[in-house]
Amino acid sequence: MILDPMEVVGTDGVKIEVKPGEEWPCPYRGSGYSTRWVSGQEILGWRRDPLQMQAAPHPQHMYEEVRRVKNDRGGSFRITAHGAVITKVQDEHDEWIAKYVGLYDEKNEPLTFEQLDTQSDLKLGMYWTGLPFDHGDRWTVSPSLMHSNTAKEYRYRLRWENPMGKYFSTRKYPELGYRCLDIRPSGGRIYITESGSIWMNIPDEGMASHYRKDFMKMQREQIEKFQAKGDRAAAQLRLLHERVLETNCRPIFVGQIEDFDHGEPPWTSFSSSRIPTDYTDV
Repeated sequence: MILDPMEVVGTDGVKIEVKPGEEWPCPYRGSGYSTRWVSGQEILGWRRDPLQMQAAPHPQHMYEEVRRVKNDRGGSFRITAHGAVITKVQDEHDEWIAKYVGLYDEKNEPLTFEQLDTQSDLKLGMYWTGLPFDHGDRWTVSPSLMHSNTAKEYRYRLRWENPMGKYFSTRKYPELGYRCLDIRPSGGRIYITESGSIWMNIPDEGMASHYRKDFMKMQREQIEKFQAKGDRAAAQLRLLHERVLETNCRPIFVGQIEDFDHGEPPWTSFSSSRIPTDYTDV
């Protein structure tokens, strides 16, 4: 955990410096984790009932700083695609306020899970082997937004939807958009994690035909390798299975954000009159 201020793009596109412990001025989104104290043991991890995973090695500094901002209480927190560790705290009026904790220090204190093969060298079209639920900032790539005749205000932008409406990325992402549409022409959801990895949902019938043979071959080889590991890969196979069952889509690795457009994750564009609340789904 790096306890440095962070410059963010907030309301109406204004850049703001936020310091650790201060209120988070952007949408509350990102990969979901939690801290707990169980039977005298400190636990920082991820859970999707009934499956629970504990980060190993234990990220002690992150654990301590998240709990410090939460007034020494356990509970959930998020890490955005920009590496901001954020959490929610109840104020004196019992309202939940989002707070900035610090920056995710992937080099010195990475979040890794023994049950997942997250260190594999993934290639385009392989199964995403990270967490397949609540992992990454969610965006939608739409073919209509990639057309040159689309209104300039929205052209080449990524879209985010929640119950309050539709929001767009502050910058344009034509390279990323066209790469995703080349794989899934109808468009769909993508996820950008705190490590810069991009993965997306692809139903079998929605996959571009020129990728189908190669992608299916790589995916079969992945599954065979997981099956050969036996119990060591049981959680990985289970999560992949649950993802496909729940969404009717395969979670596919696309690439790293550093290789597209500006090389940086998108910020959300929102106005002071319509500030989005948090919203989590698959």
